[in-house]
Amino acid sequence: MAVNAFAIVGAGSLGTAISQLMPNSVLIGRCEEPPLYKGRSIKNFTRKPEIMRNSYTVLFCVKAYDQYQTLLEYRRYLNKNQNIILISNGFYQRYFAKRLLGDLPNVWAGFTTMAAHKTGNSVKLIDKGKFYLAPLSDYPQLLPRFTNLIIFLCDYSLMSWQKGIANSLINPLATLFEVKNGDLVQNQPLYNIFGDLYNEICSLKFLKRYPDRDELEGMLWGTADNYCSTLQDFKSGKPCELPYITGYLLKQVRKNNCSLPLLSAIYDLVLEKFKNRKKDN
Repeated sequence: MAVNAFAIVGAGSLGTAISQLMPNSVLIGRCEEPPLYKGRSIKNFTRKPEIMRNSYTVLFCVKAYDQYQTLLEYRRYLNKNQNIILISNGFYQRYFAKRLLGDLPNVWAGFTTMAAHKTGNSVKLIDKGKFYLAPLSDYPQLLPRFTNLIIFLCDYSLMSWQKGIANSLINPLATLFEVKNGDLVQNQPLYNIFGDLYNEICSLKFLKRYPDRDELEGMLWGTADNYCSTLQDFKSGKPCELPYITGYLLKQVRKNNCSLPLLSAIYDLVLEKFKNRKKDN
């Protein structure tokens, strides 16, 4: 079996984009037909997970709600000599890694943010080969493995909270009203609600750092024509990812004896929206 420098698990838009940036890589997914990249079928796609046994680095790039089951299913193909990276837009990567991959020495977690790989002008610039991992002191030995991929390295705990909070605010609101990201800054009533959500977050005493309002609005303007990932999942009949994003944030809020009543109400409405999706259809 040929050796691949890089195996990417997850044939969604992000995994597919990364696979096309990497020479000598293979994209592993469950879809029957090869996924499309910029309108063309890709050639390095396979539905045979055993191929990852001979890969130096395995990148799990799946939805937050699929990550645990995917790791459980593919664990037998991983070994202690590989570099294993988990990236998702949820908060639970480290928990999953510890529970399912705790005996493997080279495991790291990364964090994706809303729609950035589709626009190229937000915190993720996937089309230019950038994504976040952390922290640098943990894995300088990884760098030679990534021949064509530039890696931004930063403090995972701080970065994940910053970007996770952004997703926790934006995704529920955009999904509830079924609007594009840009509508949250262009539509005055929605902009007012977004402002109220932001002020509510800033009332939390236990946060080390609050997301910058201008940065959040810049993200919305930069992805103005995109639908957030949660709304895309809703429209395509997929499960709801918010329990791994907003749900996690609200759990931490309760642990610290705080409350976010407006965000909690919107979160509950979105969960109900997903629950009633089949009835509505």
